[in-house]
Amino acid sequence: MKKNIVFTIILLCLLIPKFANACAFNLDCNIGSKCMKPSGSLYGYCVGGMNPGNSNDKKPAYNPFDMTGKQGNTCSWDLECGIGNKCYKPNFSLYGTCLPR
Repeated sequence: MKKNIVFTIILLCLLIPKFANACAFNLDCNIGSKCMKPSGSLYGYCVGGMNPGNSNDKKPAYNPFDMTGKQGNTCSWDLECGIGNKCYKPNFSLYGTCLPR
């Protein structure tokens, strides 16, 4: 029982900094991008603008529950985002951001 509690505490300590690196406000994203958060989330993904997605962000997002590990990545097509995600692109944009469906 104590081992489970210690393991859970260690796991949370490892995951919390990764959540803290995601955007919380539009200012956390590159110029022209906006911080898009899933409902009920404190942190989200930078979308839109000239350079959307994690590869262009100062603070890349990470979701430990994303089985494909592709949420927040820069994309052009839904296929690049893996199962359960889609490529969100504002109108007339070449690149988008992989977001949960």
